[in-house]
Amino acid sequence: MNAGVRWFRLDVPTLLLTSALLGFGFAMVWSASYREGPEMLTGHFVRLGLSLPFLVLPLLVNPQVLRRHAGAIYVAAVLLLLAVRFFGITRNGARRWIDFGVLAIQPSEFLKIALIIVLAAVLRDLERARRGRGVVLTLALVGPPAVLILMQPDLGTTMVLLPVVLGMLYAAGARRSHLLALVLSAAVLAPIGFFFLHDYQRARISSWWNQDDLGFEQRMGDGYHLHNSKIAVGTGGAFGQGLGQGPHNQLDYLPYRESDFIFPVVAEELGFVGSMVLIALFAALVARLFALAGGIRDGFGRLLVSGIACLFATHVFVNVGVTIGLVPTTGLNLPLISYGGSSLMASFLALGVALSTVLHHRRVFSEETRRDFVQRLV
Repeated sequence: MNAGVRWFRLDVPTLLLTSALLGFGFAMVWSASYREGPEMLTGHFVRLGLSLPFLVLPLLVNPQVLRRHAGAIYVAAVLLLLAVRFFGITRNGARRWIDFGVLAIQPSEFLKIALIIVLAAVLRDLERARRGRGVVLTLALVGPPAVLILMQPDLGTTMVLLPVVLGMLYAAGARRSHLLALVLSAAVLAPIGFFFLHDYQRARISSWWNQDDLGFEQRMGDGYHLHNSKIAVGTGGAFGQGLGQGPHNQLDYLPYRESDFIFPVVAEELGFVGSMVLIALFAALVARLFALAGGIRDGFGRLLVSGIACLFATHVFVNVGVTIGLVPTTGLNLPLISYGGSSLMASFLALGVALSTVLHHRRVFSEETRRDFVQRLV
């Protein structure tokens, strides 16, 4: 544990961007849940309160503690995924949550962070990352949880893992030939994996692939989410219909509009300009995390923050991509914006770990600079 956390060394831009995104999210959850009354917005506030410790507590922990216990953290996360198979609850045809009474937790959200921690610990050595064995070890760590997540089924989370892994391998200095081999392997395996998906997943992918030629039955069936999402996005125009005034939102045409499909609410009510403001905030947060990672000397810390930056970037790309037809329809929240306890907790935990890593680096760097200055004076 860090004996003396210097709170003034916390990265202010990251905190400001996080606060701005949270405020944006509260406004959109209020609008998306307007018809349901204040209960959902109140629940969002409660989840924020429950999530705050996930942001603050990592600041008290030296990141090297995470490195030393990376294996145990990974095993615990995988065991939680296994527990979902036996003790999980089913919602909307998917078994992804464990009910703890007060709150239902989605372990796959925390698995992503555990995976980033263990990969940062494994790949911190440049030579290991450049050797083929490093790539093989990475795949061995990613494979088991990816299979467990697919079995829930949760295609969206599985789609997030590959870009994060590729980003961390690249940041660790892996050979481009190895990265290209991974991408080509994924491209070859994807069509094969299509036949192992559930029927409704295959139907959604087929609707996505043929989204410009959907018949009435498809638009009202497997393509309903995508069809109405694209209409809502197009309805917004440049400046939107106004907060709380979006017809597709208010008339209940958008499914899961407070969570997976909250971006169409943004586009419909705040327009292209409001959507770009939201994307710019996310881009600034990701860019800030990458900039902070680049300034960290320690290999583990640098990869840890880089992986978290990749995680946020991929989450946003997949979520927004789903709503505008760039990515097949999957269930994936928009970080810090969507309604959902597990998503908010995991986002806060990721940011807390990143801020802790930067905080520790600044403390060590400050002490080294002070010692060097004293030695020069002597």
